Parts: sequence; structure tokens; C-alpha cells
Amino acid sequence: MTLTFVPSAQRLRSPRAGIWVEISMSLIVTGLITLGTAIGIGVHWYTSLDILRTDGATPSASVSMSAGGTHIIDELVATNPGYNYLVDVRSVSVRVGANTADATVKVMTCEAGGGSPGAFALVGGATCLTPVDFHAGAMNLASERLLVQVRARRPGTVVIDGITVSYRSGIRHASQDVGPKVTIAVRA
Repeated sequence: MTLTFVPSAQRLRSPRAGIWVEISMSLIVTGLITLGTAIGIGVHWYTSLDILRTDGATPSASVSMSAGGTHIIDELVATNPGYNYLVDVRSVSVRVGANTADATVKVMTCEAGGGSPGAFALVGGATCLTPVDFHAGAMNLASERLLVQVRARRPGTVVIDGITVSYRSGIRHASQDVGPKVTIAVRA
């Protein structure tokens, strides 16, 4: 009786072993590609809310005001049609392009309502009684307004390039740049 020793390298080269190695590698590569695609789709879904309109719904504007005065910018946020429920607004920041008027800029909110006496007039005929400082939390962006208050201390120019709104809806979250570019000429 003769025993033949077959080195392990030769055993792997046998046609039968080669097929199983190729099938295993193909399954592993296919699984990794599928997993990567699923993760990519999940991340995109999680971070791509489209609640706010960014299609130029509010055009750019140029206004003037006196130094020491206050100007309120409205029509910063427009929701997409059919969107009328609460979102958790985490933060709102004003994108200031220029500020040679030593102006203070802050974000405010206001519940848009009917024409009550003494109400603050908003764009589109809506009014609000009392604009208040913005605080993060639940908002219905279809009925509550985000406003920017500009108080200029001296003559110059203030350019507001819009606002950035970071928000959540359920487990999904997003951050969108919205609003018009508003140039404010501050005169003495």
C-alpha cells in the first residue's frame, strides 16, 4: 500500500475547490455591495427631509431704514404644499453677508393670525400680535412665522443672505438654507 501526500496548495487548485472559493467570494462581494447600498439609502432618507421650499419662493429685496430704527424681515420660510404639522425646530441662524451699520440681528417667531387691532402686519396680509424671541422646540411652520429683526445703530448697509433652519420630524432631521437675500440701506 502506497500513501500519496498531496500538498494543501494542490488541493485548493482542484476544480471542485476552486468553484467553491469563487462562489464564496462572489457572495461576500455581493453582500458587501448590498449592505453599502442599503446604508447609503438609509442615510439619505434619514437626512433628506424636504419640508421647506428652497426654490426661490421668496424673492430678494432691497429696503431702507433709519439708523436707530428696527426692521422686521418676513417671508423667510415657506413650507412645501400639503405640509401642515409640527416639526422640532432645533436652531435657526441668520446668514449675514455684510453689516457696516453695526446692526444687531436676531430671530423671532410669531403666530400668524387674523387682522386684530394693533397687530403687527406681515407679508401677504397676515398679522401677528406679539413677535417673540425664537426658542427651539415644536413649531407648525405653516402657521408660525420665523422673522428676523434688524436694529441698525448707524448708517451703512446690512445684507441678510437668508437663514439656516435645522429641524427634526420624527427620527429624521435636516438643515436647510432658506429665505431671500435682503439688502437694507441704513440712512442717518
